[in-house]
Amino acid sequence: MTWQSILIWYAKKEIMLQIEKLGKIYYCPLKDNRQVDDFGGSKPYRRVDSLERTKAEQQHGKVIKIKGFPAVHKEKFSE
Repeated sequence: MTWQSILIWYAKKEIMLQIEKLGKIYYCPLKDNRQVDDFGGSKPYRRVDSLERTKAEQQHGKVIKIKGFPAVHKEKFSE
């Protein structure tokens, strides 16, 4: 059985990085207070629930970096 994507219950860094290393797509919830960067490092991290998104980002997702993840690791956030 092969799989391309997985839904994970808890957004734990180690699990997310391992799934990505396998080249798979994953979906997981982020807690409202999770610190993220959506300005490419030019502004401080802020809570994920305070993100501002354009209409296109609301439809297709917004690329963010989660605090504590490797610098090159980016996520697509959508609700």
